[in-house]
Amino acid sequence: MKTRIITAVILIAAALGLIYFVPAYIFNYLVIILAFFTFAEYLSMFKERNHP
Repeated sequence: MKTRIITAVILIAAALGLIYFVPAYIFNYLVIILAFFTFAEYLSMFKERNHP
């Protein structure tokens, strides 16, 4: 549980850091990928703990 939260924070921090280094169109794809992984983590947590 805690490791998933840590990895989510690392992914968000990496995405925020990449805003300043990559062009906008690459960032748009990154947002889509990040949203997909966040949704997948949400589903796996919901299956295990029955709460978001």
